[in-house]
Amino acid sequence: MSVVGVIIVLVYCLAVWFPMTDTSTSIPSKNFSKILPKILPKILIVDDQPANLVVLRKLLARVNAKVVAAYSGNEALALTLHHDFALILLDVNMPNMDGYEVAEILRGEDRTRDTPIIFITAAYKDHEHRTRAYGAGAVDYIEKPIDEFIFQSKIQVFLELFVMRVALKDSLAQLEDRNRRLETEILAHREAESALRRERNLFVGGPVVVFKWRAVEGWPVEYVSRNIFDLFGYDPGYLVSGQLNFIDIIHREDRNRIIHETEDCALAGMVNFEREYRIVCADGSIRWVHDSTVVVRSAKNIITYFDGYLFDITEAKYARDALRESESRFRQALTDAPIPIMLHAENGEVILLSQTWTEVTGYSRKDIPTTRVWVEKAYGPDQAETILRLIHADYALNAMQNSGECQIRTASGERRMWEIRAASLKPLSDGRRLAICMANDITERRLTERRLEEAKIAAEEANRAKSMFLATMSHELRTPLNTILGFSEIIRDQSLGALGEGKYVEYADDINVSGQYLLNLINDILDLSKIEAGKLELELILIDIQSQISSSLRLVRERAHKKNLVVEVTCSASLPYLRADERAVKQVIFNLLSNAIKFTPAGGRITIGAHKVEGAEQIRLSVRDTGCGIPADRLERIFRPFEQVDNRYSRSRDGTGLGLALVKGLVELHGGVIEIESEVGVGTLVAVVFPL
Repeated sequence: MSVVGVIIVLVYCLAVWFPMTDTSTSIPSKNFSKILPKILPKILIVDDQPANLVVLRKLLARVNAKVVAAYSGNEALALTLHHDFALILLDVNMPNMDGYEVAEILRGEDRTRDTPIIFITAAYKDHEHRTRAYGAGAVDYIEKPIDEFIFQSKIQVFLELFVMRVALKDSLAQLEDRNRRLETEILAHREAESALRRERNLFVGGPVVVFKWRAVEGWPVEYVSRNIFDLFGYDPGYLVSGQLNFIDIIHREDRNRIIHETEDCALAGMVNFEREYRIVCADGSIRWVHDSTVVVRSAKNIITYFDGYLFDITEAKYARDALRESESRFRQALTDAPIPIMLHAENGEVILLSQTWTEVTGYSRKDIPTTRVWVEKAYGPDQAETILRLIHADYALNAMQNSGECQIRTASGERRMWEIRAASLKPLSDGRRLAICMANDITERRLTERRLEEAKIAAEEANRAKSMFLATMSHELRTPLNTILGFSEIIRDQSLGALGEGKYVEYADDINVSGQYLLNLINDILDLSKIEAGKLELELILIDIQSQISSSLRLVRERAHKKNLVVEVTCSASLPYLRADERAVKQVIFNLLSNAIKFTPAGGRITIGAHKVEGAEQIRLSVRDTGCGIPADRLERIFRPFEQVDNRYSRSRDGTGLGLALVKGLVELHGGVIEIESEVGVGTLVAVVFPL
């Protein structure tokens, strides 16, 4: 549920539980939709092309809203001064003032700051324009052609939000009016209670009816003050003559209780006691009285009379009951609210927690009896004093205030992000100031923002990789192509004489080598693409890993010899056969050896070996060199396509940067892993582990 929905439901609950005096205007408690105003939302469509406006009107024909059209940005701005729009559909490309400028102006005006804006475009479908649209305050960016069903669904959501916002505004106005009435009633109730306390004093203010009745069955009246006629309508002589006993004017439902209470208190030796009950007046009306009774005993300690002093507390009684019921409803509304709510007093006592607070945090009022306990559990002891100072400031707030965002820790240890709003309430009856704290859980929103930021970083990385790819391909393709083209032109033009010239054979060999290089490059790219797409199929057979090492060494021996490199082979005896794809394993070994030769300076050493992993059904193949080494901050990236130790667009060493990426993909395709250790200036060890 959105925050707006939560507030509307809370307002609705309060409206039901605190009805106005005229109950005919109360909001029905079983049909929330009836609180929504009967209004027809307006949609503003802005486009300089009449044909586009016709299409938009057609798409909006089924939407329950009034559509207003504008042919320019200036006309749209003028219309917003006279209409309250639920939604604005804005074309991007318009003369004089484009859609982005219009949106920025609308966002700068208080009247239209919160009006949702949806950009519609057929021309600008790139990321830059989409980002600019959202930066201008758009809630959506729709590209043509428009899916009618999705478009109408989105429009309907914003119309419903507008109607709910209008309903919320109306409900809040009703709530403020009812709060004013409630404050007036509470003031009246307090004044009534004050009057009641004055009435309890027999000699200070207020009418008191004095009774004296005998301690016999029926409680015949011995004496009654004359003001009984003014208060309850009875003739004093009528009661004293015995035509009506004292027990007869007590409400039938209260009689047995009052008789038993009187007997119990008298037998307990009490001198006086107090109780409340109803009196039936002479005209049949009911009045509540507070009775202060004194037990009169004879010299022999025998109960002979009861002296009663009756205070009329009818209004005060109803006021107290109404106040008690209102407080009960208010507490229930807060307890059942669908958002985390806490009521706390000035001394730190937690007065109330909503059920949602307990569900989200895992803490009940028993677990966090004070704000200090809550703060220490949720924020930790280090932040306790700072947070408590902020909480104490809530008691002085004159209106609801946003206290900012914070991270809390639940009882289970989970971290949640909350947006806190707080306000002060009327003091408690004991004088303590009271504050309310409401939280909006924004954890998921923050996670979404973080994912968007990560996606942005990933997109930037992809863009850099693209630039690197273009630079790499420019170098790797252009060099052999220049060789092929140059030497083929010499042969074609017979620049060195007739075709029998020996140099032609040498040039033809260079052409062949360059062509073979290009073929290998393309094959590497295709293999890597297949691996990433999950479409490279392995042909698993039993192969001899030592034979594969020997075969690969023959292919690179000449290059190693030219750099005067020492190549050493260290393989365990009786290595088991490996079930793998022969071409893939040969590619892995060849790429690792080629990299070692490429990055090892003249006179260096390369060691290749294989052995069975002890205690596991695995073979570990490793290649160690004494080359330039790889910086620690580059180790994680070295397996990405087109990455090399010398990570510049123009590199000092040949190669595409696909070798290790292809090795990693082929090894993992076999269910194996690749490991790398390196130290700058010392050398590098790359090991791959294949399952048998």
